[in-house]
Amino acid sequence: MLIDNESYFCMQCQMIHIRQQEDLIMTTGWVHLDSIQYAVGCCNQHESKPHSQSHTSSWHRD
Repeated sequence: MLIDNESYFCMQCQMIHIRQQEDLIMTTGWVHLDSIQYAVGCCNQHESKPHSQSHTSSWHRD
């Protein structure tokens, strides 16, 4: 079984991506595809931006 440390499996896209610094990589999950083991993560396109915006807007209610 080969381990690919340069790439990871995005849970949202259901695709393999090259690791970027801003990507969120899980340390608990692994995906096996074609006898290669990939870490499970989430690419930066799926970060919880709406959640952080709604969190800050709730502070400004008067």
